[in-house]
Amino acid sequence: MKSAFRFTLIVLFGLMTLSVRAQEPSKWNPVKRPCSATVTTNCTPQVNGAGTYIPTAGSGAVGPTGPTGPQGIQGIAGPTGPAGATGPAGPAGATGSAGPTGATGPTGPLGAASGDLAGTYPSPTVGQIHDNLKSMAYAQSPYTVLSTDGYILCDATNGAVVINLPAATGTGREITVKKTDASANACTPTRAGSDTIDGATSYSLTAQYASSKIVDQASASWGRSHVNQLGGDITGISTNNAISTVAGTAVATVKTRSVGMNFDGGGSAIALNKIAYLPAVPFAGTIAAWDMCVDTGTATVDVFKIATGTGLPTASITASATPAIASNNCLHSTAVSTWTTAIAAGDRLAFKVTAVSAATNISISRTVNQ
Repeated sequence: MKSAFRFTLIVLFGLMTLSVRAQEPSKWNPVKRPCSATVTTNCTPQVNGAGTYIPTAGSGAVGPTGPTGPQGIQGIAGPTGPAGATGPAGPAGATGSAGPTGATGPTGPLGAASGDLAGTYPSPTVGQIHDNLKSMAYAQSPYTVLSTDGYILCDATNGAVVINLPAATGTGREITVKKTDASANACTPTRAGSDTIDGATSYSLTAQYASSKIVDQASASWGRSHVNQLGGDITGISTNNAISTVAGTAVATVKTRSVGMNFDGGGSAIALNKIAYLPAVPFAGTIAAWDMCVDTGTATVDVFKIATGTGLPTASITASATPAIASNNCLHSTAVSTWTTAIAAGDRLAFKVTAVSAATNISISRTVNQ
């Protein structure tokens, strides 16, 4: 039994020795390892891709470097580096075309009217319409009307005031000017440039409370729609169609009367120097004309006058212009410039036939303005 155990140990030892030697080819195995970059002795030279041998170290001089081999495959990308600083902004691009109009939005709630209107939209009512007042005086002359002025109160107490209107363009704008003081100084609206005001360059308000409304009625043309200051021989202002002041020569109320006499011959010719007397004239007046008729032939009749009293008129008042008919039946004449035409109340008149031919009826009268 001991012999068998010893035999087994010997066999195992031998096998282990053979295994170790198998791993040392340089000593025990005649087959050499291939040469490489790290194995340069006791190795078998290898053939590279170019067909040359890699020499064994120590076997000879190192040959020239071979050509660069092909590039290997790209390695994996490294990590992303940190972001750099933001560069300057580039120029703005051209504006794009406008987009289509959007749909109409819903109607908003109705608002309440204010100012000159009352109620709620869309059907407010007119509460009050008023002008914007502007008060101005001589110290502001010449005054240029502003777009907000509607009713201008002009005080010319210390001097005449000029009010320069804006250029007329036909907007229909209305401006009222009123003179508030009692002085004789005028408030004068004046045109702009070559405009006209009813064809004039200006007009003046000279009476206290006189006013006018002017309208921008067309390009370069203002028109007065209302002026309550009177003109011509009538001055001042009108109130309820009454005239306050009348200038010029006063005209008295004139009544025209006729004073006359009739001579009748009863079918026979009127006697020469026939005379007739009138009662006293009951009013004062002025002889303005005479009128005379004859039925046939010719006649001349003189007129006498005497002041009130008890005597008869014997003095002629006709001078060389005695009434006469020479070829007509009737004649009217105002040629009394040489007469004594004034008649006082109570004066007496007489008519005397100073020439006659064939006339059997003569009527004569004097026109007297009372």
